[in-house]
Amino acid sequence: MQRFRGGKGFTLVELLLVVIIVGILVGIAVPIYIGQQKKARATEARNFISGVLRGAQAYFQENGKFPSSLGTNYLSDVTATFSVVLKNPTYFDWWVTSSATAITISAWGKSNTDVQGITISAWMNTNGQNEWWEAGI
Repeated sequence: MQRFRGGKGFTLVELLLVVIIVGILVGIAVPIYIGQQKKARATEARNFISGVLRGAQAYFQENGKFPSSLGTNYLSDVTATFSVVLKNPTYFDWWVTSSATAITISAWGKSNTDVQGITISAWMNTNGQNEWWEAGI
């Protein structure tokens, strides 16, 4: 290939080489970024569940039993009772089931999101023992 007089500028081959290198780097970086987003969203759900568990534990220590509210009303009950501000997880739906002696909180990825198929659950009893389950991560 001939260069213009004075040898200024890049050849077509040099430009194509740069485009190919940038394409390879983007091809490597984008999947890593998407994976990190998914992990961050799962962490958001874990943190939410931990907050609800802490509120339930505090309720138990004051009242000798876990709150009996079920479902999403539970969040407003915990917030009103303990002035704890818990934000609903953006990419997860959740549910609480409780009895006087145990509580289970589950969050699962909303459909049509990148966390669909992820389920995170936690269980706690009156002795403060707890257990976590995670699937699909």
